Amino acid sequence: MSSKNSTPTKLRTWIHGIQGKMGQNLVAIQATAASKGFLLVGGSSNGSIQLLKESSSDLNAGPSTGDLSAHLKSADLVIDFSTPLGTLSLLKSLQTSGASEKSVIIATTGFSDSQKKELGKVILNLSSDFRILVAPNTSIGILLMRQQVRKMREFLADKDFDVELIETHHKHKVDAPSGTAKSLVEAVDPKGDMEVVEGYSNLRKPNQIGVHSVRGGGVYGEHTLRFISPHEEISITHRALSRTLFASGALNLGRWLSEQKNGAYTLDDIQDI
Repeated sequence: MSSKNSTPTKLRTWIHGIQGKMGQNLVAIQATAASKGFLLVGGSSNGSIQLLKESSSDLNAGPSTGDLSAHLKSADLVIDFSTPLGTLSLLKSLQTSGASEKSVIIATTGFSDSQKKELGKVILNLSSDFRILVAPNTSIGILLMRQQVRKMREFLADKDFDVELIETHHKHKVDAPSGTAKSLVEAVDPKGDMEVVEGYSNLRKPNQIGVHSVRGGGVYGEHTLRFISPHEEISITHRALSRTLFASGALNLGRWLSEQKNGAYTLDDIQDI
């Protein structure tokens, strides 16, 4: 998956979930993004369409209705910060759009098990015509954390270390554990050999990963992985200090994805960015 794809000078970008907090953060940095090779052309949210009127930076200047499938043809890069149902709706629109050679970043989390299965099937069907990256967290710091966690896992696999993960988010977050927490668990245990325990009610057992969710205030996101032995502890923490880091990170991931061949990608496929 390392082969490069020819990339437009400026990536025409579409935001799915544009009315959400992350969508609005992406809108807020559009002027800076345009100077770095991105051009916001519009977005969608809850069935409505917003377009950028020609020679205008006002997203509300364009029409608010229309068929999403048709509008997606105008974009090189689609960034999805919506909801699980919104993501599935977006992918179905891509299926019926007749478009191809687009880059799609799925940064939505909170999928149920049945939705994950459906998502996997749809992505598989689309991967021959599109470049699709599933990114539960678009922070460059989390990407680096995952890489370090994989190295720690390999080194400590046969050592006597227990693994605990603590994640903290604002009180309005709807899913727990967070999508990032789940992705970090996968980095620790890619084969799923360990038992994931979301809060203990009994004695801790061997071969378990404890996952603890804390909700309160306006915390943007904090994830700490602790590797604890009888004699020492190694921990690695990532703290998000603003939502802007996720927006700028999504654009960095978008540029990387646009340079790849058609296919389905995860954060583990990114070795440099």
